[in-house]
Amino acid sequence: MPWYLYYPNKAFSFVLATLQKTPKSGAYTSVFCAVMDDKLAPAVDAHYFVNSELQALEQWMLNDEDAKQLWELSSKLVSIPVGLVVRGSSLSVPQSTGEMNE
Repeated sequence: MPWYLYYPNKAFSFVLATLQKTPKSGAYTSVFCAVMDDKLAPAVDAHYFVNSELQALEQWMLNDEDAKQLWELSSKLVSIPVGLVVRGSSLSVPQSTGEMNE
């Protein structure tokens, strides 16, 4: 690598490294949620965790109609059945009309 790219790259990587979490601190919230007391589980509905602290969702994030439209569009883009059930969703799985080939 030429010197005029090498030194800016080194400086940028140093700055980037100071902004990142270590693997241990990055995994802390995931581990916290995995071993969380079951008594807290009902309290986390419509919430999420940031640095092991419970954060509430905004009201616009809970709009069922927008969620349904997003799911239908995403399903079309990745070619999966639109009726696949998502936890807490009222969408149903479409019944197969044909026999499976074995």
